[in-house]
Amino acid sequence: MGGYGSGLYGSGAAKGKTAVEHCRSIDIRKLQRENMLLAGAALTLTWSNEKGEETGSISLIVKKDYIILAYKVNDEPIRTNVYLDSTKTGYGLRKWFLCPACNKRAAILYLKGKYFACRSCHELNYRSSQLSGDMGYYHDQLRKLCKRLGAEYDPTAFYPPDKPKGMHWKTYEKIAQRYMYCVTQRERLWLEGARRLL
Repeated sequence: MGGYGSGLYGSGAAKGKTAVEHCRSIDIRKLQRENMLLAGAALTLTWSNEKGEETGSISLIVKKDYIILAYKVNDEPIRTNVYLDSTKTGYGLRKWFLCPACNKRAAILYLKGKYFACRSCHELNYRSSQLSGDMGYYHDQLRKLCKRLGAEYDPTAFYPPDKPKGMHWKTYEKIAQRYMYCVTQRERLWLEGARRLL
């Protein structure tokens, strides 16, 4: 199974409060979509960085009312139980984790320190809220746009990368327009910062 890029996990470093994107995490919605929550199932999921390099793994043993998590933090083996809950929906039952720290329902549990808990208990926020409105936000947006175009982000480039083969022109034009907007905003913020130093 994939790591961070698959949407099940996240990785990175933080500024101020830790961001959810910078923590390893387990999303019960994805586990349920992929039919991994059958009692008796034994799974091994991997964590990977943005380059696709494996950085760790976690074993899950699914029981009727809980999941056993087994993983390592700095070579220290950790084994803990996470209990499950469910709610009725129009298409069946939706599974939830019960946060080991507060016992509230959570779709995603995050690893911070040694143990998994919900976003609230770990005092996590979203990276976009850390970056929004500053240059870092636009660098982040430009990096994502370049990735969609199959190119490496060059902070010195003013114009977007060329259209990749197979991409519709209409799609490319939307990405290019967003790229130019982000570059303009990034440069504006840089100039504002430079003026404050004068």
